[in-house]
Amino acid sequence: MPDTVRKLEEQLEALGPEEQRSVERVDLLKELTWGVGFLDPARAHEAATEAAEIADELSYPRGQAWAQMNQAFHHYYVAEYDTALQYAGEALDTFEEIGDLVGVGNVLSGFGHLNWSLGDYEAALEALHRSVAAFREVGSDRRRAWSLNAMGGVYESIGDLDKSVDCHRESLELFRNDGDELGVGRALTGLGTVYQRRGDLEAALEHHSQSLELAQKLDNPLSQSRALNDLGTTWLAKHDLAKAEKHLLEALEIRQAIGNRTAEITSRLDLGSLYVQLGDAERALEHLRPALELAIDTKTKPKLYRAHQILSEAYEFAGDHKRALEHHRKFEGIKEEVTGEETSTKLKNLQIKLEAETHEKLKQAQAQLIQSEKMAALGKLVAGIAHEINTPAGVIHSSTDVTERALSKLIDALGAQSGEPPVAKAIDVLRAQTDLVGKAGLRLSQIVRSLKSFTHLDEAEFQLADIHVGIDSTLDLLAPQWGERIRVVKKFGAIPRIESFPSELNQAFMTLLVNAGEAIEGEGTITITTRRDNGFVCVTTADTGRGIPEDRIDKLFDIGFTQKGSRMKLQVGLANVRAVVEKHRGRIQVTSQLDKGTTFELLLPIKQG
Repeated sequence: MPDTVRKLEEQLEALGPEEQRSVERVDLLKELTWGVGFLDPARAHEAATEAAEIADELSYPRGQAWAQMNQAFHHYYVAEYDTALQYAGEALDTFEEIGDLVGVGNVLSGFGHLNWSLGDYEAALEALHRSVAAFREVGSDRRRAWSLNAMGGVYESIGDLDKSVDCHRESLELFRNDGDELGVGRALTGLGTVYQRRGDLEAALEHHSQSLELAQKLDNPLSQSRALNDLGTTWLAKHDLAKAEKHLLEALEIRQAIGNRTAEITSRLDLGSLYVQLGDAERALEHLRPALELAIDTKTKPKLYRAHQILSEAYEFAGDHKRALEHHRKFEGIKEEVTGEETSTKLKNLQIKLEAETHEKLKQAQAQLIQSEKMAALGKLVAGIAHEINTPAGVIHSSTDVTERALSKLIDALGAQSGEPPVAKAIDVLRAQTDLVGKAGLRLSQIVRSLKSFTHLDEAEFQLADIHVGIDSTLDLLAPQWGERIRVVKKFGAIPRIESFPSELNQAFMTLLVNAGEAIEGEGTITITTRRDNGFVCVTTADTGRGIPEDRIDKLFDIGFTQKGSRMKLQVGLANVRAVVEKHRGRIQVTSQLDKGTTFELLLPIKQG
């Protein structure tokens, strides 16, 4: 029993005789119902029922509304959806009348879960969006996180995986900030499910395993069963049927023990699908028949639809073609209804998505325009600087040469006198100074060449370019900034020149290398590797810096703002790197580990035609 629940039970027992029918008892019972939740549904239902009776007796509206909502959640848990909807509607009316926004948000979250289970995804999303808005207004991050988590599940159900990931990641961040480990587990489960649908089964297994560890640590059977079932379906997708069976049977056992009928349907359907793949029609039907009965009883259209689909496959495999046809017809009939509702929701969300994408593209275009203007101005500046530096650099080079020749003639004229200590010392000083000035002149000339190479002054924008020359010119410009702090390791392979916009590629290399240098605190190493990969050239930069948190990697290339002191700075660097790579019809990938470093890999086509 969790400590919070134990304390609440102790407080209830400590109430005196005159407090047994009080507002205080109603509020404690409300908190107990939420604290117990799905850990002990029978106790939660008992507490909610008692709270409702006392609240009615006292005409205590807030207590009545919370009791009704708790009753709604209980009936939802046991898949009595009609009754749950009735209680939830009554609770919402009361909360709205008394202006309790927390209560409103909780009921709307409940409506979202209910309609999600019933397959009314449009109504589910509408309720959940309103719930999130209510919790944002009252500043309840924990409750907002739970609503976002459910929203992520609904978006996954209708196939909008990008929005699903956004919701789950936002909820994960909120849960972690709040220290809600149960919520963290649920968010990890949601992300794992999306990864599974995308075909990234290793990432799915990792997230579901982390979720299971948290659920076991918290001794939460509901979350354990969900994580086990998700692990089972992931192993099923990996065709490891033995592991899939083990996890799915464990999940079913827990779900039956805690009376979670809706989840039991899911486990039985997944087991039915597993046994069909194993060619064991008899065992498949042992799970699919009760799953169908439960789906009919609970009126959950998505599960009913799936039950008929798998039953058709099982009967066909068993050679009972008549029953296979019957279930296939029922499956097709429900399919149109279910997919029709999904399509309606998808169309509405597509409009929202398109508006968001248009806004994002506008931001990208604006950022690229800003960057183009900056680079054009930089090109003019570099051209002027190169011209100005070239003249004194030429003078230095010429003067050094003249001084060297004059010194040689002076030594010849002095003859034996040049060996006398005062004269010899003066000659040595002159030679040292001439050598020093000569090296400074060569460094200036090298800087000018690097600037010209970096910006490709006086060259065509699109041309055959040597990637190595571009990287070397970039490193030359960064060397003074890094000094001895950063060691650069170059592992250049045999690669051809590529058709490209070299000045833009150099900008991309500069951004990646500057970021790599900034990520290294103290001393470190940046390794640059190049190789040929079929029709591509692969350029990899790997640093030994602090790394990037996993939940930030997908947003690395987004345009945003950073604040340094009182100044706001537009952050467009990595967005422009991706834009440059995409302009060259290439790809960019990033991997990172905290405290170990980050690797960027650019794949650039050798030919653009």
